[in-house]
Amino acid sequence: MKNIPRILLGIIFVILPGLKLEASPKAKDFCVLRMCRKFRTAETFNPTLDSLNAATLTPCANRYQDASIKKPSAPEVIKELKNGNEVNINFNGTSILAQQSIKVPTHGETLFICSRGYGGSRPFECNAIQGAGAGLHSAARYIRDNIITAPCIAFDYPDDRKKFNFAQEADQQSLETIYDAVIQKAPNKKIVLFGSCRGATNILHTVARIARNNPERLRNVKGLILESPPLSLEAVTQQIGKQDLAWLPGGGTILHKVFKFIFPAHDPDKDHSLADVLADIPTDVPILITHLKGHDAVVSDNNMKTIIESLQRKNVYLHIVDKPTAKHGFLGHLSSVQEIANAFLKEHQLPHKSALAIQGKRLLENAQDAAQYPNTYL
Repeated sequence: MKNIPRILLGIIFVILPGLKLEASPKAKDFCVLRMCRKFRTAETFNPTLDSLNAATLTPCANRYQDASIKKPSAPEVIKELKNGNEVNINFNGTSILAQQSIKVPTHGETLFICSRGYGGSRPFECNAIQGAGAGLHSAARYIRDNIITAPCIAFDYPDDRKKFNFAQEADQQSLETIYDAVIQKAPNKKIVLFGSCRGATNILHTVARIARNNPERLRNVKGLILESPPLSLEAVTQQIGKQDLAWLPGGGTILHKVFKFIFPAHDPDKDHSLADVLADIPTDVPILITHLKGHDAVVSDNNMKTIIESLQRKNVYLHIVDKPTAKHGFLGHLSSVQEIANAFLKEHQLPHKSALAIQGKRLLENAQDAAQYPNTYL
């Protein structure tokens, strides 16, 4: 955050004026403008199971007792999988079997698909693989937290700066590629879509798009569990501007322009609000949404009200976390989030942890009430 003022000043006084001059024929050879054009050139992304680093994670009954056994890093797991090896992961004591691509287990009726938030590359750098394994890491975390309670398909969105598009075409195609591959291999399996942040928003956009074009394709989807879905990228920048750039007049608007410059694959003209598409989601798909009230750095309470009001129906649940120390994207470790997720799964005849489901029964009732009357709760 300390560097934000310098970055903004550089963009305001150097880059943005340069962009305005870009149309001038006399300025074609101006080196700053050439750099700007090169910087803003987007790269296309062709989603395949391999390019998405698709992997199947299966929770195992046994737990590691030896604290000296360390979990491998996510990129290391991806490398092993691409070499054709299975990997036994010790994730904070939770035993998980990782397999390359999509492996449909013969036991059980349900599969999860984990649609993660922004992974970037910094936390997951490993030689030539940048950003690899962020989806695997996210899925493993929610398996550990007892929210993903059955075998899960994990994958990576294109988070390279020139491909990142925040729930637009490339992201939606990526999720559809995974979903289509799953139902092709397991046409009778029940599917639960789990997502956090951008991944949750992309689930809603993608489900709505499939429903508009061919609703029969969604027959396998039996539930959506979503953590902190943003309304749009513009709404995200406005919220960040309000919280972190309050000293700068119009900070959110400036930040949105910065995002448009940094991520050229994101088309601001297609930055559609979730409110425009939620009516297309089939009403028979139950939805659980968790929101961090008053403290979320990315999703404002008003944005969440808009989402919930666009989903006015009986099988929507809004679980509100009112905990100042909680952080966006890291709510799964909270006991209330684990309990209500399992109560939701039990309510809709999906795999769940019985003890947690019992504890979450009252929370689920309150969440249904909150979804019906969001103005009272937010």
